[in-house]
Amino acid sequence: MSRALISPELLSSHDEEKCLETLKQCMKKQWNSFAAFGPLFTDEFLLHFMRGRKYRVENTLETLKNYIQVRAKKYPEIFLHLLPSSIVIKEDCIRKLKIAGLDGVTIFATRVEWWPPLDSGHGWDEIIPKIVVAADMVLLAPKGMDLLRVDCIVDMEGFNRHHFQRLFGIRPCIKMMNLFYKAFPLRLRTVHFVNSPSCFDMFFVVAKKLLPKYMNRVILHSGNLDTLHRYIPRDTLPTCWNGKLSLENAIDPNFNKDILNNEHFYEKLQQCIRKYNLKN
Repeated sequence: MSRALISPELLSSHDEEKCLETLKQCMKKQWNSFAAFGPLFTDEFLLHFMRGRKYRVENTLETLKNYIQVRAKKYPEIFLHLLPSSIVIKEDCIRKLKIAGLDGVTIFATRVEWWPPLDSGHGWDEIIPKIVVAADMVLLAPKGMDLLRVDCIVDMEGFNRHHFQRLFGIRPCIKMMNLFYKAFPLRLRTVHFVNSPSCFDMFFVVAKKLLPKYMNRVILHSGNLDTLHRYIPRDTLPTCWNGKLSLENAIDPNFNKDILNNEHFYEKLQQCIRKYNLKN
C-alpha cells in the first residue's frame, strides 16, 4: 500500500466520513491484527486516531497496531486490571486547565503539592495508571480534540531529594515513551517544568543526552515564568504561574469526575486484551 495521505480536498471539505471509510477498508485487509479489539473501534474512536495522525492512513494503522501491542502484549500487567475506580492514587494530582491554550491545545498540569505524600509509598507502578486514564480522557472525550494536541505544566516547587530518589530514573521515562510514542494518537507538543530544583537540572542534562529526540519537547523555566507565557497565555493560567485566573477558575472541575465515568471503556478494554491473548 502506498503512503496513503488523505487528499487536501477531503480535509478542506471536512469530509471525515470518507477519511474514515478509507481507514476501515485498509483495516479489513488485515483484520486479523485488529479483530480482538474490534469492540473498541467505534467511528469516533477511529476518528480520534486519524486526527492525531493528521489523516495519514498508514500512520494511523501503525498507531492502532501499536496501541493493541502495548496493551495486550507489552504491558498487560497495567491494562488487564485498569479501572478508574480502582486506581490507588485518589488525589487529583493531574488536572486539566479549563481554557485551551494556543490553537486550541489541551493543557494538563501537576504540582508537587497535589501529589500523594511521600510516606504513602507510591511509585511509578501507581503513577502510570493515573497518567494513562488522564491521557485517555482526551481520546474518549465526546467530541475530542481536532488534532489531540497537549501541553503539560509540571510545577516542581516543594520537590526534594526524597522525591528524586523515589521517582526519577531512565527506565520510567522509557516506559512512558513505549506507552505513548507511536502507540497513542495524542500529540505532546511541550512539557514545561517550573520551579525545578538544581538536582532536577542535573537529571535533565543526562536525559537530554540519552533521549535527545524526546527531550527537545521539554522546557525548563528556571525561576522565570515569563518564558512560560511565550507558550501558554496568561489568560489561561492561575496566579501560581503568574496567570490572570484564580486556581478555582483555571482548573476544569469536571475532569477527574469524567475519568470515573469511563469505567465501562476499561471493562471492555480488558475483555479485548483477554480475547487477544487467547488467540495469540
